[in-house]
Amino acid sequence: MAKKKVVQINSVAAYGSTGNIANTIALLAQQQGWHPFFAYGRKEAKTNIPLLKIGNRWEQARHLVATRFLDSHGLHSKSGTKRLIAALTRIHPDIIHLHNLHGYYLNYQLLFQYIKQHKIPVIWTLHDCWPFTGHCTHFEYVGCEKWKSQCHSCELKADYPKSLVTDRSPENFKDKKAAFSGVENLTLVPVSQWLGKILKQSFLQDYPIEVIGNGLDLEQFKQIDTLPRPSILPQGKTIYLGVASVWSETKGLGDFIKASELLKADERIVLVGLNKKQLVGLPNNIIGIERTENKEALMALYKHADVYLNFTYADTYPTTNIESLACGTPVIAYQTGGCTEMVSAEVGRIIKVGDFSTALDVGRDIVKNPLPVATLKKYVAGHFDANIQLNKYIDLYNRMTNSYVKS
Repeated sequence: MAKKKVVQINSVAAYGSTGNIANTIALLAQQQGWHPFFAYGRKEAKTNIPLLKIGNRWEQARHLVATRFLDSHGLHSKSGTKRLIAALTRIHPDIIHLHNLHGYYLNYQLLFQYIKQHKIPVIWTLHDCWPFTGHCTHFEYVGCEKWKSQCHSCELKADYPKSLVTDRSPENFKDKKAAFSGVENLTLVPVSQWLGKILKQSFLQDYPIEVIGNGLDLEQFKQIDTLPRPSILPQGKTIYLGVASVWSETKGLGDFIKASELLKADERIVLVGLNKKQLVGLPNNIIGIERTENKEALMALYKHADVYLNFTYADTYPTTNIESLACGTPVIAYQTGGCTEMVSAEVGRIIKVGDFSTALDVGRDIVKNPLPVATLKKYVAGHFDANIQLNKYIDLYNRMTNSYVKS
């Protein structure tokens, strides 16, 4: 019997948060008899999954420029998308698994025309809110609710995917609604209960919705106890760690800067993922580190930090929270997005948004009265094990394709 085929589509492959999640799903599918493929746009890391590159850097550069001036993100990259469609026609997948369609690499109208024409079952994992807004990926931190009916006069035009000139949010909203509506066999998979509730208020509300939280490959963390303290962490200091793939005000960079003014002499903040410009002029009590794809180096930082601080103002289901807990480090996070359903009192604390002063006070209390490492690791195993969480996708693959007859 021929293996069933699944094609995952994401902006990046086996790279960054969404790329690694998609890659883990593909590997699990492969282990269970599926033939997976991974179509991606911009960046990739080593993987055993067959890769399909969508477009090239010149086409993506044109897409970026058009987005900056016309606010027409997702409506370019036609050549690359047509080649992707040709590859899909050749592969003839049993199911298509979508992740992030934003990222300057894909024309979503062409892709969804193909999906509707061929009636291929589709799973769409939603990592953010971009699919049902006229522009932004997150709106929580500005309290916008225009996405519920009709986007216009976008307050976040200058945020990713940034537009410097045009506000096309009304047209983008209508274009997405037209493209993403009317798919015969589509199941939406938000990665948090928070996003699932949001979806039910959007124009995507009529599709089946199944929440599957992100999982973590806990096998990677078995050697955590053997990792030495990184030399960049000063001895005898309490370490408050923050990690982001891209730091911005939305991720709480400004709050970390302000919080540094409240640190005691024996306390330091360590921020991982800063760019070269952000590294310049940091306060003396903040240690800045550029982004690293070295997982062991990152795990060592998590392990030897005293508390992980997540000051994000908008996030769906931050993987960094899980990584910190898996390394035995408690989490203090703002009450935003999926954070509230990830962090309980037994593994950390949830703090009012913007209250970094209280976060430091709570962190000091945790340092004085440490939470048992065994409790944190048990919590992770019970809530975030990838073999449990991400295998739910394989079950969904099987359920959706059992009734599907290829045309």
